[in-house]
Amino acid sequence: MSFGILNDDVKISRNTNNSAQVGEKTGANGEILEMTTYGGAEEITVEEFADAITNEATNGQVGNTSTGVVTAHNFIESNTEYQRTNKTTRKALAAAATTTTA
Repeated sequence: MSFGILNDDVKISRNTNNSAQVGEKTGANGEILEMTTYGGAEEITVEEFADAITNEATNGQVGNTSTGVVTAHNFIESNTEYQRTNKTTRKALAAAATTTTA
């Protein structure tokens, strides 16, 4: 168990979400016989303090498994807190199909 964000003392928070598409083979009665995952992706949302924002969530981005693309970039202001940004980046994970048989 760790406290705070590993290897970073600038960020307020970091949320990592991994997901995949699922293909299903079903039987005559609709029961799932087999499942295969594909198209894995990792989405990371980072919140940090900032005085300004340069919007990185714009059209024309090209990403791959190492760079990804910015899907959202927000600038948050409040009269009771410091200004901060939230940036969400999504990138594809290396292909590795996994099959599960029910």
